Amino acid sequence: MDLKGKRVLFIGPSFYNYHNEIINELSLFGADVDYFPEILNTMRYRFSKQYLKRYCIKLEKNYLEDIFKKLRDDYDYFFLIRGEIITTSFLERLKQKIPKATFIMYQWDSYKNNPNYLKILSYFSKVMTFDMLDAKEKDIKYLPLFYIKRYGSLKLDVNKEYDIVFFGAYHSDRLHIVKKIHRECLEHNLKFYSVIYITKMAFILRLLKNQLKFSDYKYLTFQAVNDETILSIYKKTKAVLDIESIGQEGLTIRTFEVLGASIKLLTTNKNIKDEPFYNCKNILLLRREKIEEINYDFFISKNSKENFFKEYSLSQWIKKIFI
Repeated sequence: MDLKGKRVLFIGPSFYNYHNEIINELSLFGADVDYFPEILNTMRYRFSKQYLKRYCIKLEKNYLEDIFKKLRDDYDYFFLIRGEIITTSFLERLKQKIPKATFIMYQWDSYKNNPNYLKILSYFSKVMTFDMLDAKEKDIKYLPLFYIKRYGSLKLDVNKEYDIVFFGAYHSDRLHIVKKIHRECLEHNLKFYSVIYITKMAFILRLLKNQLKFSDYKYLTFQAVNDETILSIYKKTKAVLDIESIGQEGLTIRTFEVLGASIKLLTTNKNIKDEPFYNCKNILLLRREKIEEINYDFFISKNSKENFFKEYSLSQWIKKIFI
């Protein structure tokens, strides 16, 4: 695929460093990319008063106006990820400003979490989603997520220090499942390493609401873990635990990073069984309510390296979106 000389307007969330990875990959294909982060004012979800919500939404509209003033008029592509704050009026004006551009949207959230994208579907000539349920219900093309080069080229240690590791942010029942896994590992003499990130404020609020205990702190951290630390731990582990949000149908990006690095995966997402890359030698499906059903032979057998998993690299993901 050749995007040489093509101008791409890219609006999407500033999520960890993935937006920069996407920009860099587009640049490698020859594209000239203008990126603007989608900044969502999450305070509007916390206010019960309508006038406060309207104020937050007004701030978002003003931000879109600031973006619009900085735009060129010769883009070949408009690439949108998520689009929770994008309005129909913004798209109407954008269509007039860049009439020759191809409008492409990718969703790495479900419509239940981002219902706004259903309102703007008609403005895009190509729409893709990571959520297989959304794809079926809304007649949208299904395209799972990707892994970046650092994971695909990771040199794994022969001698493993850990049997299972987990990195993730605190939400839903993650802490509950991590505690269960920890107990199971102690009982079966497996080495488990986990880090759950939570902000200090969230920790204090949950303590006050009796949603957390002081004893839970040993599973938590107030410091977000960077990619270098995660990769250094991944090199030394047999398997990585993945726990998707309750109600999330799409596979997490962690799924692809782990399998792209040729490391075994434990996941609570049952939809992985429908994927062409599903292999019970590499992937162990866990039931949230029956974590103790872990098949411990899974850790004895060697990982079956799948060469075709290169199909899920970021480079291939970009090709499928822009072809």
